Amino acid sequence: MRQDIAGGVAAGRIAQQLKVKPGHPTVVVCRTYFGWDGEAIVMGELHYRLEGFRQTIDLFRENLPAP
Repeated sequence: MRQDIAGGVAAGRIAQQLKVKPGHPTVVVCRTYFGWDGEAIVMGELHYRLEGFRQTIDLFRENLPAP
């Protein structure tokens, strides 16, 4: 899965759904899911109100042997 996060603006139906005026700043999250062969199988775009967006990421790694 690839996730891309960028700034955007609410227009038309998005503004209505988010209950903001057109042109209101949003966070745009685009996600692309890939199959085992590397081909994109699903793509989605979500708009969030800036004041309601929060993302938490926990990154882990395996313990590597000492050199």
